[in-house]
Amino acid sequence: MTCDRFVLDSEGDSRAEQPGRRGWRRFAGSRAATGVAAALATLLAGAPSWAQTAADAFEEDVSPIVQSRCINCHVDGGVSGNTRLVFVPSSNADHLALNLQEFEDFLANVPDGADRILDKISARIMHGGGAQVPEGSDGYEKIASFLELLGEGEVVEQIIPDDALRAVVE
Repeated sequence: MTCDRFVLDSEGDSRAEQPGRRGWRRFAGSRAATGVAAALATLLAGAPSWAQTAADAFEEDVSPIVQSRCINCHVDGGVSGNTRLVFVPSSNADHLALNLQEFEDFLANVPDGADRILDKISARIMHGGGAQVPEGSDGYEKIASFLELLGEGEVVEQIIPDDALRAVVE
């Protein structure tokens, strides 16, 4: 079956439509869902440029926060240079890769590591530096999104924000 358009109804059910002699012919059910899934899989195989990766989010959104807020203490020789998160300053040419790896290692080795980071930066739990990134702030949301991407790998939700379409692919 070839079709010229896919339609989702208000319940999230998909159908394929194809032009016929008397208007659009509709194909509902599994054939349409299979067609939608195939079309989306083809789309996703090309890794759309608007899909943000953890590395992208780190470079664009999180690294500037690390460099302006965290690096003051969480650096070799700093007040928090002996903690589980120790970053390198932007003067190091490899700072993006090294600091991203620091987050990856933290999440891999600390149970509920993402929550712990968010609790510390917002001072919901004891943090020697106090609230560096207040809960609900733009910076907090950027770090939370980054940690989610980092913890889950490349997530379908970032590529396909619509729940109904995502359900067809998953």
